[in-house]
This record gives sequence, C-alpha cells and structure tokens, in this order.
Amino acid sequence: MSEHPTTSALESYRARSLAPRELLSVDRHIVTCAECRARIARPAAETAARWREALTAAEARPRRSRVLWLAAAALLLLAFAALLFVRREEPVVPRRGPLVRTTPPPAPVPAPEPAPEPALDPALQSVVAALEKGTLSGVTLAASLRPMAEQQRSGSTPADEAVEIVEPAGVVVETARPTFAWRVQSATEARVQIFDRGYTLVRESPPLQTTSWQPREPLPRGATYRWQVVLRDASGEPVAWPAPPEPPAQFAVISARGARELADARTAGDAVAEGLIAMREGLVAEGARILARHAAAHPRSAEAARLARLASAAAIDAAAPAPSTQIR
Repeated sequence: MSEHPTTSALESYRARSLAPRELLSVDRHIVTCAECRARIARPAAETAARWREALTAAEARPRRSRVLWLAAAALLLLAFAALLFVRREEPVVPRRGPLVRTTPPPAPVPAPEPAPEPALDPALQSVVAALEKGTLSGVTLAASLRPMAEQQRSGSTPADEAVEIVEPAGVVVETARPTFAWRVQSATEARVQIFDRGYTLVRESPPLQTTSWQPREPLPRGATYRWQVVLRDASGEPVAWPAPPEPPAQFAVISARGARELADARTAGDAVAEGLIAMREGLVAEGARILARHAAAHPRSAEAARLARLASAAAIDAAAPAPSTQIR
C-alpha cells in the first residue's frame, strides 16, 4: 500500500474492525510510514490526556465531598440533640391501638328484691314460737306414740304365728278411716281390735282372711288409739299381736279443726300455713317436708329457710328410733 490509509480506515484499524486483508495491508504500511503511525498514536494520546484530567478531577472531588459530609454529619448531630431535648420535656402519651368502634356492653339488670314475707296469722306465729323453744305439742304427741318395749308377760307365743304390724304404728294420721295392715307367716283368720286410751274397745273388724282392713265408720278425731290383730293358734285359742315385750301399735287422729284448716290451706295454696298446721297437729315429718319444698321453691327467702330448719330439727326430735314390731 503506497498511498496513506484514509482517516476512517485508520480509525477502523484502531478499532480492529477492518477485514483481515485490509488489516494486514495497514499493518505493512505503518511499519514504514511514521506519519501514519503518528496519526494512529494521536487519538490514544488525546484519550490518555482526557483520562489524566478526569483522574485529577476525581482526586480533587473526594476532598470537597468529605468536607460536605462532615458538615452534614454535624448538622444531623445537632438536630438529634435538639430532638432529644424537646422529647424529654413533652408528656409521654401512651400508644393506643387502632380505633375500633364497639357496642358498649348492656348495663347489668339488678336482681329483683325478694317479695316481703306475708304476715303470719297469730295462731301460726305461736306455732313458730313453740318450734323455736322446742315446746310444740305436735312434736310431743308424735314422740309419745313410740313407747319403749313393755315387760314380757308370762307364757310364750308360737313362732309359726309371728305377725309384723305394718301401719299405722307410732304416727299421727290425717284420715279418720285409716287402713290397718299387717304381715303374717301363714294364712289364718284374723280380727282387728281398736282401743282408746282407757283400753275401751271402740272398733272391731269381722273375721278376716286378708292382711288389711279399713273401718266403715270414722274414728273420733283428736284421740290416740291402740290396735292389735287377734289370731287363733293351733289349739283355737286367741293370740293378740303385738304382744310384750314388743311395744303396742299406737296412732293418733288429728283434730277436726286441724283437718279443716289443713284442707283450707291446701285449697289456698299456702304452703307455709299447711306445713305449720301439720306440725302443730303432730304430722311432723309431713310438715317438715312441706316447709322444705317451700324453701327450695323460694331460695332468696330467709324466712322460708329459717322455718325449714326449725321444722327439720323438730322432725328429728319427734322421730325417736321406732321399735321393732316384728314378733319372733
């Protein structure tokens, strides 16, 4: 290549973008041509000069940047110190959660006051007073119907004729026509006899082939009675049961006034009056049950609870251990 390469050819040569044949031709030319070599080297020198200027400017820039960073850091420290001073004097407000709109709980409904206890009839007030003192006549009557065993009479009774008295024994009854019941080991003819306190025969059954009997005519009210079952032994002799040493079978029938007042209290639905009248008449266990049910139905009534406690204690006093009526 005798002619000098064009400027564009030299630039392509520097970029190594010429074809292989042209690249070889330029290589051969610049070996002998100092001018073309200078033309190729000039842009490189200019580029190097530009890089030196850029490096010099870059070396100077960090110094200014460090000064600016130091100034900015000092300002930040001053602002942080001022913020701490201001927050120290501000009141501390507790953080709150997100506001949630809730429905306020309903106001509690006060429990209704218990209804005042109705005033008792003066006659019933005397019953309560006697219960408190432990002097109620009904309790004394109920306890008296459970006497101790009597002395053994002479002679003996055959064991195969043993009788067990079932009812009524050691109780007060409301009906004037109670049912008399007993148990016997063998079927035999029986007769029921009822006596008053003076041992006067007031009722007698016909000969019975059963083990229970109810009189057709009511017994006089307000009285205490003894009764017995009369059997005939193998020899045909009558044998009365219960026989000593077993206690006699006793019961009492409440008065006509007591029966009437009990019926009126039941009709009126007055449990307190019914329970107190029952206890006054000697129906102590039944009266205690009535007053206990009334207290359970009125748990907020202190008076109902008090009456139930008094009645329960009286029932314990009236229920002395019942004697065995089993004849052996």
